[in-house]
Amino acid sequence: MRRALVLLVLLGTAIACDVDHNKEVDGSGEISSEVRSVAGFTRISLQREGTVEVGQGPTESLVVTTDDNLLTLIETEVVDGTLELRTAIDTDIEPSDTVRYEIGVRDLDGLELTGAGTVSIDGWVTDAAAVRMSGAGELRVGSLDATSLDATHSGAGSLLVEGEVQRQMVAFSGVGDYDAADLVSEEAIVQGSGVGAMTLWVTDRLDLTLSGVGDFSYYGSPRIEQTVSGVGTINSLGDR
Repeated sequence: MRRALVLLVLLGTAIACDVDHNKEVDGSGEISSEVRSVAGFTRISLQREGTVEVGQGPTESLVVTTDDNLLTLIETEVVDGTLELRTAIDTDIEPSDTVRYEIGVRDLDGLELTGAGTVSIDGWVTDAAAVRMSGAGELRVGSLDATSLDATHSGAGSLLVEGEVQRQMVAFSGVGDYDAADLVSEEAIVQGSGVGAMTLWVTDRLDLTLSGVGDFSYYGSPRIEQTVSGVGTINSLGDR
């Protein structure tokens, strides 16, 4: 029995020692900006806290702004065509103000928010656009001009898209809002199992599957195919 107790104590000690403790670093309060060299990316992913402002143009660029002592702890790397924005592994930072990323991109296919913060772009021209939100915060797209949009919201917060597409495909399983009231689309395929509100603008055809809790509203007079098993409402807002 005594040997068993000793083994249990040793095992508990080993487990306790094996627990990872992230290093915590507070910001100095001295804000600084750093220009970083980036190239060859068509997607952007915010994986930790911060505010990302994206502009589409002829050049690729990145400026990071935060406390001067935190700049070395913020990693920005292009991996398989995705510009990943994150902090160093096993490190938690406490900036004195929001970390800011200003990004210039030539060709953009996708935006992703897996951390906490805000990602925004105003003026996005592409063939097939994809937006993914699995974190917390807000992802905003203004003046989208694309053939198709693939939108996935499995996080907590707001996903807002404005502009014009031929087709949008929406998978909503998160908590919050999908607001595409100012995104005119000919066709929409929507699967909703989340909690919150969705608003779309569809002119021709709407394929709707709802199993979540919340409200679905739409502008336009599309042909509708719907399968509804959740608790919520479907509201026609009329033509625009």
